[in-house]
Amino acid sequence: MSTYAKIIVTVQRKEIDDVLSIVPDTESDGYNVVFHQTSIKNKTDCYISNSMLPSYLQQFFETLLCDSELPYNIQIDCPMFPTVLIKPSYVKAYFPLLEKQIDTLQDDWPFETY
Repeated sequence: MSTYAKIIVTVQRKEIDDVLSIVPDTESDGYNVVFHQTSIKNKTDCYISNSMLPSYLQQFFETLLCDSELPYNIQIDCPMFPTVLIKPSYVKAYFPLLEKQIDTLQDDWPFETY
């Protein structure tokens, strides 16, 4: 069985991690996004268009930086690229590279096989 590979952003905190997952929508040019906030026992999902994904991710990371209790690390798993583990203070510097990685995958998104 194979499915589109996911972008996974893990917000590493003291006790429980929150996880954002992004996968291309099979019926459009957009993405299905799920944010599992295990710290508050909440799971939300939505559809985000291709053109809005960079803006959403930028807002997501900026919101993390506003938290009075910053996460320890942010782990970013982008298909076909190495997993990175960054400190919150580095997320703004990393973001342009993540945008380029997503652009690289747009025309031929990779699959995960099990």
